[in-house]
Amino acid sequence: MLLFNVKLLYIIKISMKDGYIQKIVGIGEKEECSHDDLSYFLDDLPWIANKDLLHKLHNEYGISIDHITRREFLCLDTSKPTSSNKDLRTVTFIENIIKGCHLIEVAYGGFGSTTIIYNLFWSLISTDVKRAMALYDWIAFRGGNYYIEENILFDKASTRERKINESEREYARQQKMISDNLTKQRQDKLTTHLSKSKSHNDFRKLELSKLREMSPIEILRHAITSSYPIDMYPREMIIVDLHLLSELTLKERLNFQAKLSMVQRKSPWKKLAKRLLPILKMISNDQYDGN
Repeated sequence: MLLFNVKLLYIIKISMKDGYIQKIVGIGEKEECSHDDLSYFLDDLPWIANKDLLHKLHNEYGISIDHITRREFLCLDTSKPTSSNKDLRTVTFIENIIKGCHLIEVAYGGFGSTTIIYNLFWSLISTDVKRAMALYDWIAFRGGNYYIEENILFDKASTRERKINESEREYARQQKMISDNLTKQRQDKLTTHLSKSKSHNDFRKLELSKLREMSPIEILRHAITSSYPIDMYPREMIIVDLHLLSELTLKERLNFQAKLSMVQRKSPWKKLAKRLLPILKMISNDQYDGN
């Protein structure tokens, strides 16, 4: 029931209380959030879900509410000079707003990752990075929050984050180099394969052109004595019958038998080998016996 009432309270809330922002600034100025101060904000906390507060700060006070990550903050160029056009009253106002929000958050018990602090730092950073760093340290030694580690100064946190960032960048660079090398190796293999394939196809075309000018027995003998596998030649171009087999020498039949035995992939040559190998072995054995 209590949870329902709290949700209902957020739904029916139309606008923030009068003096709401000034109350936050006042807490920031005195650097303390009393029990009474916290009670004032319990039904309307200054956190990231308070869209009315963010809208008012952005549209009426010109404060950036763009989120800045922990790494973006800690890896800032701290040598950047302070803006010559800065308005000290605006800088102090932003500082006190951030301090006030932080003290309310600490008194409340933390808002988790929904802290509003990091959404208000951009305006201060762009105006005076040194004061932004000092405010970071102020928060760190007053409880810290989800983004600012407790009791760790900006310089120490920045040095550590830069090392981590550099280490991650170096790792990413090495991974990219490995990936690029693998890509190049694959490309080189593909280029070599295509080159060999083209050479093979060119040779095959030349071989086939030669076969068209030969007699059946010459074609068969050429395929048997060639250094290339027998199934490189189109099956339909090579006639194999008992008459042609009888014209082969024993050595030629043995070479033919060996080449047929080496046919692995399914093809018309594989089917022929299955039928022809027993015949060749028988003929070869008979010739051996005859000799």
